[in-house]
Formats: sequence, structure tokens, C-alpha cells
Amino acid sequence: IWIGGLTMVVAMSLVVLVHGAVDGKDHWSFRQLQKPKPPAVVETGKARTAIDKIVLAKLRAKQLSFNPEAERAVLIRRVCFDLTGLPPTPREVSDFIADRKVGAYERMVEGYLATPRYGERWGGIGWTRRAMRIPTATFPLTPTDRWLGGIAIT
Repeated sequence: IWIGGLTMVVAMSLVVLVHGAVDGKDHWSFRQLQKPKPPAVVETGKARTAIDKIVLAKLRAKQLSFNPEAERAVLIRRVCFDLTGLPPTPREVSDFIADRKVGAYERMVEGYLATPRYGERWGGIGWTRRAMRIPTATFPLTPTDRWLGGIAIT
């Protein structure tokens, strides 16, 4: 496999050299995975997941806290725009607001992930943005256009 003109072996050797590992076993990617224990927090109602506990502990160290939870209509609007690029229908909003069962938010997110609109949005978002700036004789790249989506154009 080639990465920017280097073989994978050479690229990994460079990574190991840069990070100071002699035989490669000291590099983080070669270490065995560990499951860290989340910190103990007093406000267990605000911290629903292990990640919430980690974030809340860091916030508490700086005398900060979570923002108040958004209203349900705002939540579905944010999720729908993020995943599909479109606003939710009035029926989707009313159904989500009325659903008070445990896991309603997760079901709503999973529902949008299962729609064709999600695939349409994310299937075309990357290449279309890059295709809009393909250099041609008529529209050459300027020095500021050399980075498109994290990919160096040379």
C-alpha cells in the first residue's frame, strides 16, 4: 500500500522513529486496549454515560457545568438538519415530543440514520464539494485553494 509515495512499512517506520520507539512496541497503536474507569461525579443525573462523567469531571475542575438540556423540538430539529440537511416534518416533531418512553432520542436518531435522506446527504457531501473546485485551465487553483477537505492538492 502506498501513502503519499511511501510504502506502508516505510510510513510506519517513520511514525515509530518520530515517536521515539526503538522496536515499535512503545507506540500507542501497539499497546493493548484498556477500559478506563470513569471518574466519580456527584451529579449522576446529568452524567448518563461514561463520556458524560469524564466531561463533567473536567468541567467541574474549572467550576463549570453542562448547559441546560434543549427542548425536544430543538433536539429533533438539530438531529434532522445534521443527518439529512432538511428540517423535520411537523408530524415528526409532534411524534417525538409525544414519545416519552425511555430511549426516545436514540430511536429518533436511529430513524433518521435509516432514511434514504441520510445516505443522500452524506453520500454526496464530500465529493461534490471537492468537485466544485477541480482545477481546470479556465479556473486554476490559487494558493489558498491548495487544501480541500484536508487533502493536499499538488
